Order: sequence, then structure tokens, then C-alpha cells
Amino acid sequence: RWGRLNFIPLNRIRDTKIPPYPPRMKGVIDFVVNLLDYDPRFEKAVKFVFGDTLLVDSFETAKALGVGTYRMVTIEGELFEKSGVISGGHGEEKGELGRGFYLEELERLNQIHEKLKVEEEREEKLLKALRDELVEKEGVMAILRRRLEEIEEKDKSSFERIRAIEEKLKKAEDYISTLEEEREKAKERIKELREETQYLEEKMENLSLKRQSFLVHYKESGVEDLRVQYEKLRQKMEKLKESIHGKQIKLKEVELEKENIQKEIGRKLAFIDSAQKEMEDLKAQIESLLQKREDLEKELQNINLQAYELYRQKDRLEEEQRSVQSELGKLKFHEENLKEELHRLSIERTRMEERYAENIERLKELGYEGEVMEVKEGMNRLKEELSKVLRELSSLGSVNFKAEEEYKEYEERYKDYQERYKRLKEEKESIKELIEEVESKKLKAFMETFQAINKNLKNIFSQLSPGGKAYMLLEKEEDPFSGGVSLVVKPRGKEVQYLEAISGGEKTLAALSLIFAIQDYRPSPFYYFDEVDAHLDEANARRVGELIKERSKKAQFIVVTLREVLASFADKVIGVSGRGGLSKVFALENPSIAFTD
Repeated sequence: RWGRLNFIPLNRIRDTKIPPYPPRMKGVIDFVVNLLDYDPRFEKAVKFVFGDTLLVDSFETAKALGVGTYRMVTIEGELFEKSGVISGGHGEEKGELGRGFYLEELERLNQIHEKLKVEEEREEKLLKALRDELVEKEGVMAILRRRLEEIEEKDKSSFERIRAIEEKLKKAEDYISTLEEEREKAKERIKELREETQYLEEKMENLSLKRQSFLVHYKESGVEDLRVQYEKLRQKMEKLKESIHGKQIKLKEVELEKENIQKEIGRKLAFIDSAQKEMEDLKAQIESLLQKREDLEKELQNINLQAYELYRQKDRLEEEQRSVQSELGKLKFHEENLKEELHRLSIERTRMEERYAENIERLKELGYEGEVMEVKEGMNRLKEELSKVLRELSSLGSVNFKAEEEYKEYEERYKDYQERYKRLKEEKESIKELIEEVESKKLKAFMETFQAINKNLKNIFSQLSPGGKAYMLLEKEEDPFSGGVSLVVKPRGKEVQYLEAISGGEKTLAALSLIFAIQDYRPSPFYYFDEVDAHLDEANARRVGELIKERSKKAQFIVVTLREVLASFADKVIGVSGRGGLSKVFALENPSIAFTD
């Protein structure tokens, strides 16, 4: 008897689709249909029977997943229908021989399962250690990158400081050269003043002798005209004394100026020594920073290689886990089939042993005395198949059931990092474009202003100094904002010179030209000049007066001057005089003034 059988008409059943995979959790193995080996001709029948059935390891896993969510079957054979019906249990085993063999094999399978669990835990610890090491390496990489950025920023700052110091040194050397020239000029002026003073002292001495001679002659002759001549000589001598006194004061001023120049030269030389020392220190720091950066780059490269190797090792382990997980599911399903077969054979053997015993008794009753051989072929075949399964199980390593879940988590984090990186890169490009646009507009506005003022400067200086030239130069034309602006002046009949090397009068003309050039570009309503003509000769003072007079049509000028030539161009003159320790203020509408005490 074969018992009840169910027949499936292949031409009448529909394809059964496998439901979506459940959430990843420990104990969920796979859909049964994925664990079976079958003839493709019966694929519809297999999917019809097993297509929506999920294999789990225990009753607890099925409960955790949710009864009614899937059609589930455990390794022990409990069946959970989607309707909520649960089927399980098995009949009582008979026959001590079959039960003992089954229990022995089951014990061996349990031992193998324990070994697999131990191996799985070991692999899990190894993978966790790899992840920890990877996180640590990533942290070290981030720290090294920050240190590298700091070093590069320090390098940039140090190079800029060195460049600024070198520029200051150059300017200081140029200024010292100018001071040296002024010192030489001062020496010449001191020499001339001393010679002039000596000449005046000799002249005064001669006049004193003449005076004595005249006095003697006057006393002797008593002539009135000699008295008058004496008075003239006396007045002339007083003027000479005043002139000598003025020259002596001027000589002291020149000597004081010479002393100040020498002090300034000393300060500049000390500054140069200090700057050179600072520059040497900075160069040493830069060399040290460059070496540190090189070491950090090498260390970062090594860590990148180690991280890459760890990623490869992690991917390989995850791939092995997925493969082992699939194989283990198949083997567990095969193991359960074997257990069921063992159980069935054990029952069948018990039944056959009972029938065998009954037949022996019946043969004895019939008078049969011969031997009866036992048939063990089926049991031997079953043992061989079980041994094969056990060998396959023992050849497998441990399985990490969380590997897929962790892989998805890493994948999500990676995608999130990619999105953030892309967004930051776009923001960086946007800010960079905005900065470039602002810098371009700033440079354009600066160059337009510079060129307009420079053009005005050339025209105005040519008016104040006929035949002369003045113009501005950018120290760094390729990057105007990183350098300064130099004012170049070429007085008539002289070579081109920088502002620091020209005389006081020429400096005044250049400064006034620059002021008026800026006024032409962006006029001011009011100007105040305080003795701007102090170093000008009469001709240059007249030109300045004419220029101020012309421009007073569009702006108001207040000028303090001691020169009649400049005051003659004023619309209104306010004078201040002092007598007996008192100041007196008077106003003149007529600019044609005669200055008196």
C-alpha cells in the first residue's frame, strides 16, 4: 500500500511567483524552492508546492517573523500556514535499533552544528576587528589630511611673509641709498655754509677794522660826512651779523638733519639685520614643514593602501558569507530530508522487523529449520548518504547572517557620502565663481580708476613743471592688489627718479599734481593747504597759484602761505602780524599786497 497520493496536472496549474524576501534576521534561511534540485520539466509543480514556503530554523524564528505573514516551515517540520494554522509533531518511533542509530547521527549533526556556530562567531569577531581597524584607519586618514592642510596653510603664510620681508628689505635698501645721498648733500651744504660763514666772519672783521679806522678818523677830523658813512657801515655790519646768525642757525639745522639721517640709517640697518634673521628662521621653518608634509604624504599613502586592502578583504569575506549562507541553507534542508527519511526508514524497519519476526515464527510453526539471512542493503545505503551529508557540512565554514544587512547599511552610508560630496563640490564651485566675479569687478574698477588718475597726473604735472613728466607705476601689473603703487617723477632736464630721491620743491609739485588728479576723477568741495609753497621758488609758486585760482571755480580753497606771489591770486586775504608780543589780524579784499612788518 502506498497510502494517499496527490496528483498535480502540469497543464492546468499557473506559475507561482516567489513573494518578496522578508526582512533580514537571524534564523531565516531561504525560500524552499531555492534550496531544491529538480528536473526543469517539473518546475511548475515544484513552485506550486513550495513557491511561497519560507524555510526557518526554529519555531521561535517563525513567531518573531510573524505567523500569517509568510507560509513557513521549520527544520523540525512544523508548518505555519498564512491562514494562521500551525501543524507539527510526529508519530512514536518504534524499534530500539533504528532509534539508537538515528539519535547517534542526530548527535553528530548537532556537534557539527555547534562547530559551525563557533566558526561563525570566530568569523564574526574577525570581521568586527577588520571593521574597527578600518574605522581607525579612516580616522587617522582624516587627522593626517587636516594636518597636511594646516602645513600647506603655514607654508603659504610663511612664503607670503618672506616675500613681504624681501619687499621691505628692498624698499629699506633703496631708502638707505636715498638717505646716503641726502647725507652727502647735507655734508656739501654744511661745507658751503661753513665757508660762507667764515667769509662773512672775515668780512665782519674787516668792517670792524674799518669802523675803528673811521671812528679814529672821525674823532680826528670831526667831519659830518664821515659820521654818516660810519652809520651806514654800522647798519651794514648789523645786517651781516644777522646774516651770520641766520647761517649759524641754518648750519645747526643741517647738522641736526644730518644726525637724524644717520640715526635713520642706523635704524634701517638694524631693521635689515632683524629682517634677514627672521627670513632665515622662516626658511628653516619652511624646510621643516616641507619635510613634515612629505612624511605625512607617505604615511597617508601607506594608510590608503592598507584601507584599500581592508576593503578588499571585507568584500571577499562578505562574498564568502553569502555563498556559505546559501550552501548551508541547502544543506540544512537536505539534512532535514535525511532526518525525515531516517525517521521513515526507522518506522519501516521496525514494521519489517515485526513482520520478519512473525514470518520466522510462522516458518517455525510450519517446521522450517534453515537459516534466514538479514538484508541490510537499504540501511548501508542510508548510512553512506548520511556520511556524505556530514562531510559536506563539516567542510563549510561559519555563516554571518547579518552580512547582507550590514552590506546594505554600508552601501546606504556610501551613497549618502557621495551625495554630500557632490553637494559640497557644487557649492564650492558656486562660491569660487562668485569670488572670481567679485575679483574681476574689483580689478576692473581699480584699473579704470588708476588709468584715469594717471592720465590726469601726467597733464597736471606738465602744467606745474613745464617739460617735466610724472606718472604712477604698479609694482605688480599681473596682480595689482598684492603690490603697491610707485610715483615716478622726471623734472625738466633731469633723469627719471622715484619720489624719495627728489628735492622738496619737486616733491611738493608731484604731491599737488596727484591731489588735483584725484580731484578731477572724484572732485571734493573743499581743500585746505598749509604752506604748500614753502619749498617752491617764485616761478613754481606762481604756477601753483594760477592752478588753484583756475580750480577755485569748482571748489573752495583755503591756503596758508608766507609768500606774496601765492597770496596775490587769492580772492580774499587774511593777514596776521605780531608786535610787542601781540598778534593782529587784518583782512584785505585786494590781493595785490605788499608784505611789511
